Amino acid sequence: MYNYLDFLDKEKECMTNPAGNEYHGTMNKAASGLPCKNWIDVKNYTITASLTVADISKLNDYCRRVPFTEWNGPSCFTFRLERCDVDYCGTTFCVLIIAAVVAIVIIVVILVVIVISATFGTVDTDLPIHYLTIMRLR
Repeated sequence: MYNYLDFLDKEKECMTNPAGNEYHGTMNKAASGLPCKNWIDVKNYTITASLTVADISKLNDYCRRVPFTEWNGPSCFTFRLERCDVDYCGTTFCVLIIAAVVAIVIIVVILVVIVISATFGTVDTDLPIHYLTIMRLR
């Protein structure tokens, strides 16, 4: 059986949107291969102030989305701000939810058609067309 919690854990290690806003993984190496510094040790106030977190100490040395960079996706600070090579996995979980909702809507429509057919019956198409026309005029 497929464990959806494992799927969600794996999805944390990749970007679910192209900008990387929702990335909360544990990558701590820049694309150059250099290790990331802890965000607390970054002395550039412009960079740390732009991070959208309540407590910067919880970021450790992980790659995170820094607004107003030249690139989309997570970044980290080595001796300068660098991009991180975080894979893009798309919005897989959202697609699964949308597919499930569409399937449920289709099933409901089919059930409604069955109930309506059972309640009102069907038109007997073997009758001559002029008979059906006369019946409608009454």
